[in-house]
Amino acid sequence: MISEKIWALDTSNKVWRLSWTWWWWIFFIDNPHDEAHPKQLMILWSTKDCGSIKIHDAHFSKTREEAGREAGELFKGAVAAWYYDGYRMHDSFILDVCDLSVSNNDSGSILRTIPGEKYIFKCDGDLDTDGCDVIIDKDDIKLDFHMSAAKSGCIKPTESSNRYLGTRFGYDIVRIRRMGLSGTIKEGDKTEGVTGSAYFQKIHVNAPAVPWYWGMVHFKDGSILEYFIPHLGTSILKRRPDDFDNGFGSIPLIRPTVDYYNPHEAQPHRFNQLQFKKEINGATPPIWIGNARSDCGSISFKLDSYSRAYWRFEQPILGRLSSVFHYTEYPVTVSEFKIEIDGSKKSLVDVGHGVGNAEHSWGMLL
Repeated sequence: MISEKIWALDTSNKVWRLSWTWWWWIFFIDNPHDEAHPKQLMILWSTKDCGSIKIHDAHFSKTREEAGREAGELFKGAVAAWYYDGYRMHDSFILDVCDLSVSNNDSGSILRTIPGEKYIFKCDGDLDTDGCDVIIDKDDIKLDFHMSAAKSGCIKPTESSNRYLGTRFGYDIVRIRRMGLSGTIKEGDKTEGVTGSAYFQKIHVNAPAVPWYWGMVHFKDGSILEYFIPHLGTSILKRRPDDFDNGFGSIPLIRPTVDYYNPHEAQPHRFNQLQFKKEINGATPPIWIGNARSDCGSISFKLDSYSRAYWRFEQPILGRLSSVFHYTEYPVTVSEFKIEIDGSKKSLVDVGHGVGNAEHSWGMLL
């Protein structure tokens, strides 16, 4: 089953300095006090096969011998998270370099920090039917989330992969594009019940980290929008953290696509002819605009950012020479949306309020 691959740490085909595995969740949390600015939380568990890398000021290191001995039971890694609490962004809400463990057996499946089990992703039964849980225990804040299993075929766990230059280089992805979210957030003596939706991906990469645009939206009617634009250009040389738009002065590495998932249909609708831009107006968070067409119709959208989370990675190359990679994530809501498929049209009124995440990365990690 595809879901079993979530709980495996692939040690069979690794490339020193390049191999990178992460388990990534983002939670869209209903905010009844301000629907225009939903709460959001991103958390990831990660490990990389490299001698040294800095994430902001946190230092992660691993030897070749340690990488060669690794198994799922114990491996070096890190946990990182940001949290938009409905009012402001808590950058680096979590940034811990620690030991991790992942296992899958008759008693259940679990990814956790060792020791202490402060940050846990687990499934006590069958993920496809029983769902799963994420538990975060940080200082005076505890988050206990349950994700319910997807009911639609098009948003059950899926996998994709790509290989190039033989079989060693490429990537493997397992995704769950939408799950229902319920649970609690406890801060001090106050406990709040929460609802919303969640997105998950587990990625294993044997390749340099290159610039990309990626975005995903959950609409109120259960539908999903997702786009992906990896690219190369002068942005690989940029080492500053400030926002910019390099547009398509760069070269897409694959054909830019937009996928639209209708929860009542088994397969997504893909639009290939994508025109995409990031608009920046002073200190205001950016706007993301996309228009795409296909043989079956067209899609257009406008995403308004309302906050920003930022990560900086630096990996030594030789001596004082290093590679730098910037990774920014923007909570967004949808202000404009239109789609036409085989003559049938929908707008934002039909699909309902949309909340999501837009990413922009630049630099390169070698």
